[in-house]
Amino acid sequence: MLKKYGYFHYEIPVHDTIARIISAIEPSHFQNYFINWMKEADELLAKSVRRHWSVENELHWVLDVSFRGGDN
Repeated sequence: MLKKYGYFHYEIPVHDTIARIISAIEPSHFQNYFINWMKEADELLAKSVRRHWSVENELHWVLDVSFRGGDN
């Protein structure tokens, strides 16, 4: 989408072009872009959290087995 507004290094606009780009986008399109971006960000965050807890749980399992955790 940004390509029609100019060249951006790594597809990221510099700070002084953000207002120009946003003002050129129709409000309804901007709203749709933003909502879709938030959905993707939410999915990415959820995957990251699940991956973190998967690693965390696996490490605790290894520690429990190695040190006989839970044996009283």
